[in-house]
Amino acid sequence: IFATNMSMAGLWAGQWFRHVSMYSPIEASHHLFVITVSLIIGIFLNGLIADRMTNQFNQPITRVMGVGFCLFIIMEILIIASPPLSGSYLAWFLFGFFGRNVTLGYAAISQHFPANYAGRSVTAMNMLYFLTSFVMQFAFGAIINLWPITTVDTYPTIAYHIAFALMVGLQIIALLWFAWYRKPALGR
Repeated sequence: IFATNMSMAGLWAGQWFRHVSMYSPIEASHHLFVITVSLIIGIFLNGLIADRMTNQFNQPITRVMGVGFCLFIIMEILIIASPPLSGSYLAWFLFGFFGRNVTLGYAAISQHFPANYAGRSVTAMNMLYFLTSFVMQFAFGAIINLWPITTVDTYPTIAYHIAFALMVGLQIIALLWFAWYRKPALGR
């Protein structure tokens, strides 16, 4: 989830807006600004939502994360499958907002390891987040590069759709693994 969110928000969304949505550089920058704002709001509000769900409704943080992951994947599918949503401010705002749900992983991982391993586990997760983001950015470009450049010096829309869809497919596999393989949190 993090890798796709960061590879799109950090590198490929601008190209998506220019080559799939056919926006001018100014329109693309406005959409990128919306994504940036949604990332910030998402970090803050996802934390508040998780706090309320865990404290008032006694839901485990992993369940809150799972729901957020599902909403993120649904948003991505809608962006890929619906041309009107592929360039919508609201769709991309929700993409950024739900994508930040992954930051709850820092709190969740500290519940699954003894206190003396919390720093190491969070550091390892952080390294994994950024390593997978780099791999996703590279893979997205490699997939797009499988198509020839069109006469207007862009890659065809289908290349972007397939690259994005493959990322979503990997996320669905990860979400299924996340739902299937869960160890109970340590009692503290």
